[in-house]
Amino acid sequence: MAAERRLAEANALLERRVADRTEALRASEARLRLATEGAGVGTWELDLRTGIGRRSPEAQAMLGSDRAVYTLDESTTLIHPDDLEEAMAARECGLAGHAPYDIVFRTASPAPDGGARWVMLRGRVERDAGGTPVRLAGVLVDITAQRSAEEARRESEARFRAFQELSPVGFVIHRAVRDPQGRVVDFDVEYANPAAHRAVGAAMGALPGGRMLEQVPEARADERVFPRYCRILSGEEPGGEIDLELRSNRFNGWFRNAVVRLDAERLAISVQDITAEHEARETLARSHAELEALVEARTAALLRADDEKRRAEEAARQHEKLAALGQLVGGVAHDFNNLLQVIGSGAALLRRPNLPEARRAAVLEGMERAGATARELTARLLAFARRQPLVPETFNLNARVVGMSALLRQTLGSAVQVETELAPDLWPVHADPGQLELAVLNLAVNARDAMPQGGRLLLRTRNATLPAAGERRAGDYVCLDVTDAGTGMAPAVLARALEPFFTTKEAGRGTGLGLPQVFGFARQSGGDLVLRSTPGEGTTVTIKLPRADAAAGGGDAAAIASLRTPKGKAVLVVEDNVAAGEFAASLLEELGYRTRTTTSAVQALEMLRAGAVLDAVFSDVVLPGGMSGNELAVAMRRQFPQVAVVLATGYGGQAAGVAPPAGVETLGKPYQLVELAAALERALARLEPEWLEQV
Repeated sequence: MAAERRLAEANALLERRVADRTEALRASEARLRLATEGAGVGTWELDLRTGIGRRSPEAQAMLGSDRAVYTLDESTTLIHPDDLEEAMAARECGLAGHAPYDIVFRTASPAPDGGARWVMLRGRVERDAGGTPVRLAGVLVDITAQRSAEEARRESEARFRAFQELSPVGFVIHRAVRDPQGRVVDFDVEYANPAAHRAVGAAMGALPGGRMLEQVPEARADERVFPRYCRILSGEEPGGEIDLELRSNRFNGWFRNAVVRLDAERLAISVQDITAEHEARETLARSHAELEALVEARTAALLRADDEKRRAEEAARQHEKLAALGQLVGGVAHDFNNLLQVIGSGAALLRRPNLPEARRAAVLEGMERAGATARELTARLLAFARRQPLVPETFNLNARVVGMSALLRQTLGSAVQVETELAPDLWPVHADPGQLELAVLNLAVNARDAMPQGGRLLLRTRNATLPAAGERRAGDYVCLDVTDAGTGMAPAVLARALEPFFTTKEAGRGTGLGLPQVFGFARQSGGDLVLRSTPGEGTTVTIKLPRADAAAGGGDAAAIASLRTPKGKAVLVVEDNVAAGEFAASLLEELGYRTRTTTSAVQALEMLRAGAVLDAVFSDVVLPGGMSGNELAVAMRRQFPQVAVVLATGYGGQAAGVAPPAGVETLGKPYQLVELAAALERALARLEPEWLEQV
């Protein structure tokens, strides 16, 4: 009984120990399961005697299987076919004890994203007492993410390596070499791509492995190289790029480097051989300097040539001016010599005693005609020079053209048809109507001569707003076109048509002053003249005169029908030429005026201020003593408005510095007695009470 009781107690104790052991094993398995689940690790085991194995749920998920219990044959179907042979060989090596039982393979089933799933299998082999493998057990770890990262890293490295291998820019990694005190004393070449080898390999020795200062000792003293590398490596200077050019006797070339800090021990440096670029820049600089020198030399030559051309052109212009002046002087001398011949011969004949009265009258008539011709020639010369005295008025050009049409028809003959085209809204014009009629008559005569078989002469008026051109100002103008259907002018003739005394007519049929006179009148009136001509098609001369404004007007254009008796009115003659002054006084006395004479404008004013009683002053325009006749007229209009003023000039009012004031009569020399009488009559008429009230 005692033995049975002890056996029962022993059995009970054994059962309690087995239970405790089983419970501890369960607890250990639970803890292991929690650990593997938390770490994402799967477990597995395989009984080699039965060929039956078990997997944890994590292992099932990694392998893509829903079976916890599996056979050895089934396990091989879960490995990717491309990795199966390698996995089986690794297992055989592990079972044989030749290598650890570690296998990396792809599973047959893909990862959730469709890509390959990589797992790592690690196990241990349990053997029996005889050393025969009886059991395998281990873990599975999903390394897909790590494998993808590794693949990406390898791919990136491959791309980087390919880039570095193919890059034309050298790339070098320098690692610091330090002394025992930790100071940087040199840099080792840790890596260099082929371009770096090509650029500096001969100088740096075998790359990598060469040292910078051993091969290029001049870099130590160059502040741009070694000292700056050290500051960047230590962080004293911020990371970034350094662009520099370095010439080395060992390199025998020019290089550009860019340096960045990789870490506390390494620098990444780009190396670019720019020797060809540097030499190209030097060549370009030399070429640029040579080109600048060539341009300067060429410019100086052009300036000299241009200066010589200007001098030549100026000499040619002066020659042309002298030629024109010679032609002008020759023509004037020829015509005046003929007139002087008539006057001189006539004076000699008049001195002969017992000259018949009929002969005397004929001689006097010839002398008077010569004087009139000389006056007309002088007027044309003054018109060409724009120095003729003008008496501008405001008038309607259409009315003047209509009035002249009948005269032109009578003058030109029946072979010339005179036609008009008049603008209905023509602006009023401000000019000297008498000179305008003379200009139109000259143009009409030229047109008749250009149409020997007859033809059409058209007078057309129009308004025009014109820009500034030459001496003509911008503004409104009234244009008169005189167009004929004659032979026209060749370009060479047209170019010289306005030259004085230039004519294509036969000797004795023209003086060559017609067109120049019209041109001078237009310019002196503030306008312009345009000449257009085509051989065989005719000629058009356009006179452009300024439009009259509200302030324009002035001048009394009424003709004096008959001369009034002066009734002893007193006239002061101001003339610096004593003979001319006495002759003028004689003419005035013949007209019934009382006269006094003086030789300067200053003396004339002094006489008036001294109380001289005068009705009029007859003065030359050009006078000595600093005061002209125009200035005398201005002073008298201001100080002695009750005294009439008549000016005489052989040159023109514009030569006297200022223009004469409104209301002053102007006579051109030489003048006729009747013209002198009419001018004085008009000047005195302006001093009647009605006129003075307007002043």
